[in-house]
Amino acid sequence: MPNNLIKAYVDNAVSGLTGAMHFIGEASVVINPNSSVDPRIGGYNFSQVQPGDVILYDAKEFVWTGSAWRLLGDEGSYAVRGSIVNADISDDANIA
Repeated sequence: MPNNLIKAYVDNAVSGLTGAMHFIGEASVVINPNSSVDPRIGGYNFSQVQPGDVILYDAKEFVWTGSAWRLLGDEGSYAVRGSIVNADISDDANIA
């Protein structure tokens, strides 16, 4: 099945969803938190942006709130098991 038919099928199948998040793609321009810049993603028409649209830029995830891109998280903020050492923990953390 050609990609355009698959996309049309999926778009039709989820057309009734509201409030859901939808991954759009990777932005080709700088995205800053609380900005309303067009992310310039191939096949994405920013004039039809919807709350819940999710994009990536520079290892950061942003969601459209209805008026701006809000930072969801970035890969640098995640702790990876085994990567935390004693020096990462505050002396007064009281962790056994």
